[in-house]
Amino acid sequence: MIFFIFIIGTCFGSFIECMTQRTVIHESVYGRSHCDYCGHTLHTLDLIPIISYLFLKGKCRYCHHPLKISLLLNEITVGFLFVLLYLRVGFDLRSFILLVCFLYASKVDILIYEIPDISILISLSTLRLCYLKETICFIVLLVLFVYGFYKLFHKEGLGGGDIKLLMVICLSSGLDHTLMSLSLSCLFGLVYCLFKKKEMIPFGPFITLGWFLMTII
Repeated sequence: MIFFIFIIGTCFGSFIECMTQRTVIHESVYGRSHCDYCGHTLHTLDLIPIISYLFLKGKCRYCHHPLKISLLLNEITVGFLFVLLYLRVGFDLRSFILLVCFLYASKVDILIYEIPDISILISLSTLRLCYLKETICFIVLLVLFVYGFYKLFHKEGLGGGDIKLLMVICLSSGLDHTLMSLSLSCLFGLVYCLFKKKEMIPFGPFITLGWFLMTII
C-alpha cells in the first residue's frame, strides 16, 4: 500500500508541475501535454513519473533538449509527502485534496506571487460546517489585523490569497490547527526573510509547510 501511495503521489507531482506551468503562462489547462521547448505532443510513455525521465536520460524524446531536474525531484518529493501523510492520517481524502491544492497554490505563488482561485475552490470541498462559526470570527479578526498592519507600516502583511488558504485550513481542520499552522508559517517565513534578506516573500509555501507539519505531527 505504501508503494502504491508513493506512485499515486508521483503522478500528482507531475500533474501539479504541469498545471503550475500552464497557470503561469496563462495556457489552457485542457489539452494534451507537450514539450515546453519544441511543442511536440508527448506520448503516454513520456508521461510515466520518474521512469520516463530516467529512461529518456533527462531529455525530450523529440528535440533532445535537456529537461529540468526539478521535474524529477518534484515527482519524488510529492510521492514521499503522500506517503508521510498516509502514514499519519491513513487514506483521508480531505487531507490529500488539501495537500495537492496547497502544493499547486504554493508553486504558483513562488513564481508569480498569486494564489490561484481554483485551488481554493477545490479545497473548499473539504470544509466541515461545524467549523464555520469559528472560521468566520478568525477571518474577520485576521482581516482587521492585516488592515491595521498596513495602516501602521504601509506594508502588506498577508495577501488575499494567504487569507483564503488560512480560511480553508480553518474550515477543514478547526481553529486550533489553523493557529498552530499560522504560527509555524510565520516562524519559517521570518527565518527565510532573515536568511535571504528579503522584505517580500511568497507566504503560501510557508502556510502549506505549517499545515503539513501540524497534520503529520
